[in-house]
This record gives sequence, structure tokens and C-alpha cells, in this order.
Amino acid sequence: MAGPSILEVEIDYENYSSFAIISYDTLDSYSFPSKGTRVYFKAGYHKDKLDQYTLPIIGDVFGDDELFNYEFSFKHALSIEQHTFINKIKVSGTDSDQVSLIHTHKLGGFLNLSGLHKDALVGSQLVYGSLVYQYRIDWQGFGGMVMPIYLGSSIEAGNVWQY
Repeated sequence: MAGPSILEVEIDYENYSSFAIISYDTLDSYSFPSKGTRVYFKAGYHKDKLDQYTLPIIGDVFGDDELFNYEFSFKHALSIEQHTFINKIKVSGTDSDQVSLIHTHKLGGFLNLSGLHKDALVGSQLVYGSLVYQYRIDWQGFGGMVMPIYLGSSIEAGNVWQY
């Protein structure tokens, strides 16, 4: 009795890319900041050379492609005493209308559409926004060490789609 089979595909792949990044960052912590701002912009041109391949249901997935890819994100944190507010906006996309398994944008995971598994949504276009509230409790831990504990909540909205 044979078990489930996995699709085995051998593909020759070449990629030629150039990109530019402009970034400004004054956040005191990337994951849980209490103050600062981060602005990030990346633009890239990609020329892919792939073997032509057709998957059942999806259709043509691989083939030569030229595309422009961009990412923009903005994150700002503001604290008032033990209260911290963090807003985040992210927009990214690809100008190709072909299905690409290489140049994708993903959503899902903690503070990135938190109700979904990590990278659960994948597409060529992405829009995401969030507002996070954190409350810091300075807990007197064992041995007199002060240990911060954070309570928080977030409001998040976003989606990905195919161009």
C-alpha cells in the first residue's frame, strides 16, 4: 500500500535584482517600543528566469518574469507614564499579474493579524494597519528585582490579494 505522494519538481531558477532601501528609525525597541518612530521604504526590480511549469488548478506558475516590488511601513510609539500606544501601517505590492511563489507578501501571526497563524495569508498585494495599547506593571520580583510585565490589546485590520 502506497502512502501519500509529494509533488517533486526540479526547476532551474535565476534571479537578477536591484533594490533601494530608505529607512529612519528612532524606536527604543522593535517589538515592544515605548517611544520613537520607524519609517521604512524598499523598492526593487526583479528579473526572474524560470522553467515554465503548470500546476493543476492554479495554472501557469513559473516562467520568465520582470516585476517591480515595493514595501512601505510606518510605526510610531508614544508613552504617557505606564501607558503606551503604538500605531503601525504597512503597504506592499508587486506590479506583476502572474502568480509568483517567490515574490509574495504575507500576513498572519502575533501583531500581524494576530488571530491567524504566521504567514497564513499570502498574495501579491498587502495592506495592514494596527493600533496597540500596552500597560506596564513594574512587578517586584523575587529577590527585590523590578520586572516589567505588560498587559495589552490590539485592533488590527488588513488583507492580501492577488493583483
